[in-house]
Amino acid sequence: MATFMLDGQMVTVKTAAELVTIMHDNSFVQSADDQAYMEDVSERTITQSGAKIRTTSAEAFVNDLVEHGLLKVIA
Repeated sequence: MATFMLDGQMVTVKTAAELVTIMHDNSFVQSADDQAYMEDVSERTITQSGAKIRTTSAEAFVNDLVEHGLLKVIA
């Protein structure tokens, strides 16, 4: 279990996949599914900052967001 700061709110999840679903559900731009959401975020991040965000799994995606400072781990 981990807690993240997401859009100014603390969110506690059991899995990275659960976090991706929450992020997707709260996104202004809806994608077909969570995988498509991760790919959309990755593409926008590469375009805006050049940072590579992996989409091979929810775990890799969340880890890369944290590594690049786009998501903050609280606990």
